[in-house]
Amino acid sequence: MNAMVGETKSSGMDQGLELAEQKSENSRMTEKENEILKKENRRLQKENEILLDTVAQMKVTLNRLIKRYVIEGPKH
Repeated sequence: MNAMVGETKSSGMDQGLELAEQKSENSRMTEKENEILKKENRRLQKENEILLDTVAQMKVTLNRLIKRYVIEGPKH
């Protein structure tokens, strides 16, 4: 019975060390993933700005077309 208790303590300590190593590894992975996510976020923000500029230009064009063909009517 005592041998089993000793084995349990030893394996428990080993598991604790393994968990600590996994947490350390996960922390490093998290830092790497964090950098990847930051880079992706910057890329998406730039894309969003481009899309917003495109939408603004489309709105100007649409308003111009509405004014010319709907409000003023066709000129025949």
